[in-house]
Amino acid sequence: MALSEFIRGHHHEIIGEFEESARTLIPPGANMTAAELRDHADEMLTAVVEDVETGQSENEQIRKSRGMGMQKTMAASGVQHADARIRHGFTPAQLLAEFRALRASVLRLYERRGDVPATPATLTERHRNTSLRSQINDLPL
Repeated sequence: MALSEFIRGHHHEIIGEFEESARTLIPPGANMTAAELRDHADEMLTAVVEDVETGQSENEQIRKSRGMGMQKTMAASGVQHADARIRHGFTPAQLLAEFRALRASVLRLYERRGDVPATPATLTERHRNTSLRSQINDLPL
């Protein structure tokens, strides 16, 4: 199954895992509802699906991997999400950890469903996501 198909078919489950991760990052004293924790996640996943399904040349892939892509499908939902989190007292490190948690949730569930084999590469990617989240949380931002 293609990744975009998987995300479309499992977006409620992905958002549920994202909410659980977001809950672990709530700053002390911030009181957030489930709806606030999930805010913009659906739009961000929709943007990911659109981006994955958009054809691109090798040069566009390279530019996108460096943050210079022509398609900015996630910009609006990502900025709105970041603004909301900052208003709730999230640090930049917590915000980055949350975006990485969304990515990790997609990959973990995709692998768990058997759509992607648990190869050394996917296991390394899962370890990298966990490791990066830990490192980001420790940044003095």
